Amino acid sequence: MYRKLREKLVVVMFLLFAVCMVCSVDSQAAKKKSKVTWKIKKGTLTVYGKGKMPLILIKKKEMRKVKKVVIKKGITTISRSAFEDMKNLKTAKIPSTVKSIGDKSFAGTAIKKLKVPSSVKKIGGHAFTSSRLRKLILPGDFKYKTEYPDWGRVVVGEILGNNNPPIVQFSTKLNLENASLFVAKGYVVSKKDSKYCSVDGCIYTKDRKSLIRVPLRKKKLVIAEGCTEFCLQSVFHGLADGSDLAESCNVSEIEIPASVKTIESKKYRQKYRNSGPAPDIKKITIRTKQLDGRSLAVLAYDLEVDAKKLMEQLPEQIYYRDGKYYSKDGVWIKPYPNKGYYK
Repeated sequence: MYRKLREKLVVVMFLLFAVCMVCSVDSQAAKKKSKVTWKIKKGTLTVYGKGKMPLILIKKKEMRKVKKVVIKKGITTISRSAFEDMKNLKTAKIPSTVKSIGDKSFAGTAIKKLKVPSSVKKIGGHAFTSSRLRKLILPGDFKYKTEYPDWGRVVVGEILGNNNPPIVQFSTKLNLENASLFVAKGYVVSKKDSKYCSVDGCIYTKDRKSLIRVPLRKKKLVIAEGCTEFCLQSVFHGLADGSDLAESCNVSEIEIPASVKTIESKKYRQKYRNSGPAPDIKKITIRTKQLDGRSLAVLAYDLEVDAKKLMEQLPEQIYYRDGKYYSKDGVWIKPYPNKGYYK
């Protein structure tokens, strides 16, 4: 009995040894296949090799020396925090072999303009958050992927005291959800995009008939003449943190041109979070005479615009009776609770 048990133990130990040897060989082969290294010379950090970039651990003294980063072809990923807080880093070259960029890879650098190749399919949280960044060019159809779910969804976040966030330019067709990953002062959509276009930093449908996204740092919104539909989700979208809202649109002044016929409250709703609070509108100028009662009611209730101010601009379309405001087609222009003409 003991002999048979010893024989079984020997067999089990042999199998475990064999499995370990195979795993070791595979691990060594993978390591050899993805061998990546780097060097610093005269202020230039060069990353070269083939495969995934490991975590680059550079001493603070060396970090201060880096002014330029050159990533050679063959590198497939940029690791988490690869160049984070390199305060003197001003330029970076990313090759077309790179497919993913990790969390905070370029956060806190001195880069003013960065071009991300269309080969990149995955981008991490706060990958480009920096007070010095002025223009970011990147593909529009990437997937957001972070190791820190509590961050929510943000590629370029707010830097306290930064009143000059970047222009974000999409070099390929846009996944509209990605427009809400940036604290930006303007968007530029690819001319080849079949669904969307950009006018004065805002995103419209390709035919320019519907306004659907306004950058979070735009203060004055002048809707383009020719636009017929103002979708309020354009100003209700925003960055989502681990729970819900982290950053909303900062528009305080709106001009609605004569071409606008309808105000929509729910179209183009952001997928990953509920609608944010209405922007604090200080001034609204309405040049259109084509709005029906439903659209006027949406302005008053959803955008929290004072109905009395609406009537002052549209005396032929709104009237006051028994303590309430109505459109000429009989729709009650209901104020938002504790807002509207009650404030």
